[in-house]
Amino acid sequence: MTDYLSYLEKWQHSKGKIFASEGFTTAISEVSDFAKRSRYLDIESQRFLARATVRESGELDVEAVDRESGSDIVRQTFRVDGEWDLDDKLNWWLSEVATY
Repeated sequence: MTDYLSYLEKWQHSKGKIFASEGFTTAISEVSDFAKRSRYLDIESQRFLARATVRESGELDVEAVDRESGSDIVRQTFRVDGEWDLDDKLNWWLSEVATY
């Protein structure tokens, strides 16, 4: 089984230059000890708050909210099939929030 929880941290590090150039701050959680082990990555800017939550089982929730209005920018749930798919979905999410 793919270790999606570790991959989220690798993905965060791989996008470090993008986060810095856009002025985004990021924070990643520790792995939860709940029945559905999960981990999340937060991205913040002056315009939005965003979170990607990945579960050990391959479920991925991505969301972003406009800071001023509170309205959704992105809110999607996916079932990923491998690291390549997780990478693709996270890149899509980042492109959506970065161009907002």
